[in-house]
Amino acid sequence: MLGDIGICEDVAAEHAKEYNHSYEREVCYLIVHGFLHLLGFDHEKEEDKMIMRAYEEAILRKHKITRDF
Repeated sequence: MLGDIGICEDVAAEHAKEYNHSYEREVCYLIVHGFLHLLGFDHEKEEDKMIMRAYEEAILRKHKITRDF
């Protein structure tokens, strides 16, 4: 077991509105983001953030989870 991923529904709803995409897309993003953290990815440094973001977007794109999802 790698760990747990917790998602606050209220925060996900706020972020969806703030970033102008659906609640469902935000939850999918948070799951992918959390899973990458469990695999050891981080975004403290700008270079690490760019790497992690590329993986997030690639995974979401592969599953056709776009900003207009």
